[in-house]
Amino acid sequence: MVGPVSANTQNVVGDRTSPGGFDYNRISGVEGNRNVTPEFIAQVEAMAQRLGTQPEYLLAVMSFETGGSFSPGVRNGAGSGATGLIQFMPNTARELGTSTDALARMSATDQLQYVERYFNNRSDPGELDTLEGVYTTVLYGSPRPDPNATLFSEGGAAYRMNSPLDTNRDGRITAGEATSFVRARIDGEAPPPRDTGPAPAPGGEAPAPSPSAPGGSVTVRSGDTLSGIAARNDVSLDAVLAANPQIRNPDLIYPGQTVHLPGGGGRDVTVRGGDTLTGIAARNGVSLDAVLAANPQIRNPDLIHPGQLVRIPGGGTPAPGGGNAPAPAPGQPPSGDVPTYAPYTVYSTGNAPAIAVQGPDQMQPHHDYQTAQRGGQTLEVRDVVLHRNGQSQSQQAIPSPIAGTVVSAGPMGNAGNAVVVRGDQGQLVYIFHMSSIDVRAGQRVDYGQDLGNQGSTGNSTGPHVHIEASSATIDRWVNDLLDGRFDGRRQ
Repeated sequence: MVGPVSANTQNVVGDRTSPGGFDYNRISGVEGNRNVTPEFIAQVEAMAQRLGTQPEYLLAVMSFETGGSFSPGVRNGAGSGATGLIQFMPNTARELGTSTDALARMSATDQLQYVERYFNNRSDPGELDTLEGVYTTVLYGSPRPDPNATLFSEGGAAYRMNSPLDTNRDGRITAGEATSFVRARIDGEAPPPRDTGPAPAPGGEAPAPSPSAPGGSVTVRSGDTLSGIAARNDVSLDAVLAANPQIRNPDLIYPGQTVHLPGGGGRDVTVRGGDTLTGIAARNGVSLDAVLAANPQIRNPDLIHPGQLVRIPGGGTPAPGGGNAPAPAPGQPPSGDVPTYAPYTVYSTGNAPAIAVQGPDQMQPHHDYQTAQRGGQTLEVRDVVLHRNGQSQSQQAIPSPIAGTVVSAGPMGNAGNAVVVRGDQGQLVYIFHMSSIDVRAGQRVDYGQDLGNQGSTGNSTGPHVHIEASSATIDRWVNDLLDGRFDGRRQ
């Protein structure tokens, strides 16, 4: 067995020794491999620092996935189409803006940018600090750092495809069992987890470009930070994050990435009793400095009065109050005609088999997590299957759970095709895994308006609607799905 190199040895970027003193040649396939160049190792080390993990973990996973070849063009022998360093599936490649054929033509070093994008889209800070966390992100689609976490159970297609990983043959594949095959690629013990958070994004001293048009998009340049992009375009970081739900970690963006800017043209608001300029800025998704710049007549930000007009610069998106207070209840639908559909059968899925519900009180908890933090709001998470006789599961229209403005509409990583709507009172609603989308970003939608069709895009096991919204919004929506009339009243 090759012994570890002393931790006192000075690390040289790109050599065969990790910053922690680990000899990379202990990982199967590294030594003498023409794909594992000094540049490749340097890029892996830099990527690991940005992702908050260890380069040894990334190299061990790539060794296992490629059979030790580290070839960017290696294909899965079972004919699935999986290709490259972490066996990108064709759908995954498309989510990342490329194809498996294009990935296969890259050098190993060039392909690393797509490896980083994959981990960036599929994990949150702190989830990649173990070997289990890194490997299950590749195998399962999201991190499962707990070695005892069940990935696949007997009876499902995923279990059948991965049954050799069930080492004790108990009918379930755990994160620890699956990762044991990756550990076997290392001669000796794998480095233990250490406290390593993502490195801060570089500050960058390059001249800032002109602000983009409100509601448009910008392309990330080398040295950019998300907060810097927000400041250049006179919007708050929270507003940018709300407009880009695919960005799960604001410290992890990459050159060439598209960042959508929220909002449209400027507008005026009237100061009410008890208002502060800071509060007005926060409610409208812009910075205080941006509001002051748009209102040179305000010389003291602490002196405003009821009835005064304050100009809100273009690019802001009205935002809910900070903190984790519950989102406001959905407003009453307008009187008169309301959207009407043939009543749905609504199946709730979760920890137990799917059940047809008679009301929102019968909804099951989500099988993985019950709430999500989005844009400063705590949202309930539910999975439902919409069904009507004579229509396929991928042709079930999804009525909008709220009236408001579409913040985002399009591919969103493992969420597949997704739509995000911000309600008139700032409430956020997320709809994932759609087969098709019938709205666009910036569009105004009414409560009950068709957003698109139910589907199974992204990391999904079958056609369904994944919804994240306030409990009041979900309850009203489910009631109206059941009777088909989107008026907020159960018939």
